[in-house]
Amino acid sequence: MLAELTNSRDTLKAGAQEQGRIIKSVSERLSALESRMVMEVPAWAEPAVKAAVADGLLDTSSGGSFDLYRILTHTEPCRPANHREGGITEMNNEALNNVLAFASVLAVFVMALVQLVKNSLVLPRNLVPAIGLVIGLLVGAVAYPFTDMNLVLRLWAGGLAGLSATGLFELAFNRRGGSTKDE
Repeated sequence: MLAELTNSRDTLKAGAQEQGRIIKSVSERLSALESRMVMEVPAWAEPAVKAAVADGLLDTSSGGSFDLYRILTHTEPCRPANHREGGITEMNNEALNNVLAFASVLAVFVMALVQLVKNSLVLPRNLVPAIGLVIGLLVGAVAYPFTDMNLVLRLWAGGLAGLSATGLFELAFNRRGGSTKDE
């Protein structure tokens, strides 16, 4: 019995020592990874970081990660010119506001037409969002008497209305079979 207890103690001791070595190894690896997360600004990222600090997007120009500097560098050309030249100015995108407002109005009509088609025809459920998009595009295209927007903006508004009327999540995630009308 004493030999079994001694053996058990030695086994537990060896296990605890092994766990201690593993914890020390993981701790060292974590320290190494954390030290990589904070670095000085690379030369290739300096212009983008300076612009981001000037625009108020960053509160300091040092101590960021490689990923942060890479993202800032890739998105810097996408920012409007007024951001790169100095302070941030409020962007007034009237066309976008008009498209979204018109899409909100069209969504009611598109939703009604989609429901009419769904209840009138036997359709596979996975086609309903695409049909909603097509109906939205058609309604947007023929809505010229009600707005002074050009065709492209009306198509965008119709497309947004069609996707919102059927549920964008169904188009991307919901792959169910069946049909809209039971036979």
